[in-house]
Amino acid sequence: MTLAGGIRELLRPQFVVCIPPLAAILLVAIYLCVESVRPGTLTAARPETIPEAIVLGNGPRALEMMAEGADINAPGRIRSGLLDRLEYHVTPLEAALMARRMEIVRLLIRTGADASRSTRAACLAGARLPEALPLLGLPPSGVGSGEAADCFAPSGP
Repeated sequence: MTLAGGIRELLRPQFVVCIPPLAAILLVAIYLCVESVRPGTLTAARPETIPEAIVLGNGPRALEMMAEGADINAPGRIRSGLLDRLEYHVTPLEAALMARRMEIVRLLIRTGADASRSTRAACLAGARLPEALPLLGLPPSGVGSGEAADCFAPSGP
């Protein structure tokens, strides 16, 4: 059998139909190998704190942590690479403002988050989510410089 004859044989309909499932099996095998060697490489990061859950948009995990007794006014870490290249230590309310998650801001205020305990909430709201200012008991304009980085010095490099 020549090379051309072998290629012609592989392009027969019964063989061509097998290519997509074999490709899918190969991709799943690669995924499993990579994840077994270095977990978390190809999957979404699992939030470790309420602020991380909020920034990642994982509201159910944030609620779960609150139900387990986590303090919604306590600062938590946001690892570098989740929001931007820096690491932050912020309250859940500050994280919701940084991530522009108005529904989470409302939820946190309703469940007892105290904006007065946050030194940066007003600045972050003015810079990132001005529509949250009335929820924080602040006038709707005139707070914040427009840059969230101006509200605090990050703990990252």
